[in-house]
Amino acid sequence: MLYLLMNICKGAACVNKFYCCDLSTLPNGLEGHRGKGNLPFVKVIDDFEAHYEAVANNDTIFMFLTNKDAPRYKLVRVDLKKPSIWSEVLHESKKDVIESVLPINENQMIVSYLSDCKHVREFF
Repeated sequence: MLYLLMNICKGAACVNKFYCCDLSTLPNGLEGHRGKGNLPFVKVIDDFEAHYEAVANNDTIFMFLTNKDAPRYKLVRVDLKKPSIWSEVLHESKKDVIESVLPINENQMIVSYLSDCKHVREFF
């Protein structure tokens, strides 16, 4: 599946909404949809309560780096088929801040932490 992602930010605050559109639902793709109204976006996150950064997806399962209930960030997963069920993939650290997550090799990731004023990278 191919998705079109939309991040809607609110001013300079580090909060956003996140919508996505499954382009495979458009019979003739984006060009065929021209002039036919709005794209069928799914509202995955529809309020400005936290920061969400899409890291990766496998079909309908998306992973986000977020500070929702985690000021030092955590990695969460949601299946667009069951958008009310979120699970933690990588919990918030007790002292370090997760700065980025980079997926590699289909089933691994590199996580960059800010730890005691230096960057630390771990492979999972």
